Amino acid sequence: MRLAEVRRAASMKLGMGWALLIAGSVGTLVTAWAGESLKPHWFDPDEACVDRFGPASGTYTIETSYFPVRATCVSDGGARLEFVDPGDTVIASSILAAMVLAVLAGLVLIGLGWLRRPAGPSTVEPAAPYEGGKVATHAVLIWFIVLVFTGVVALLVACALFVAGPIAGAVLPLPVLVLGGVLAALVDRTVGPGRALGRGSLRSRHRGLLVGTGGLLVAFALLAGVWIWSDGPGFVLLLALPLLPAPAALTTIAQNSALSVRG
Repeated sequence: MRLAEVRRAASMKLGMGWALLIAGSVGTLVTAWAGESLKPHWFDPDEACVDRFGPASGTYTIETSYFPVRATCVSDGGARLEFVDPGDTVIASSILAAMVLAVLAGLVLIGLGWLRRPAGPSTVEPAAPYEGGKVATHAVLIWFIVLVFTGVVALLVACALFVAGPIAGAVLPLPVLVLGGVLAALVDRTVGPGRALGRGSLRSRHRGLLVGTGGLLVAFALLAGVWIWSDGPGFVLLLALPLLPAPAALTTIAQNSALSVRG
């Protein structure tokens, strides 16, 4: 197969991958939210069970499940009553599973189309000269991208957890994580080690995935840790925000030092 045909096939994989990833992420959010709406209201679940099944000898407790989508009213006497209709459970759970599988398929297609796409006729990438100004620019740009995208990821996770539960919270930020890797790769081949080959640099995509997507995951984990340690938003969290992208920025400096040629 000719190189142009291989690239065309890779571009199709990328397009399909992004379509599946975005549609699956949004679909997961909507389906999980619909599943939560079938359950008793969180602020008064006992009253919802009373309205549905009548008074119990005592009170009801609620057992819920995010997958399969289920809510069970359990009376003090041990009676277990399914609040969500079994048919609705099957439908909602099946659609939710399909949406998550679409997301996974999208990630696989993006990986096959982007990380393995032939970048050019040569597989050997020349080393770029070491320039302190470009290294600093590279590190600052990565720091900024990771900082902004960490805020976006945190907002998406918080909103998804609030309205739709942990499955949506884990899936909804995935397009942002992938986009962070793409932007980091673009910066790498513009001012970083990949600039010697430019758009044809395949390894810049690998490095971008590391500092972009990987840096975002580390920054978000640090943000969650500081949030828990400081017991919510406050002065400590505000002071920690500029430090969250530091691992990604330092990794970028290390990449430039290791892969660039010093004059």
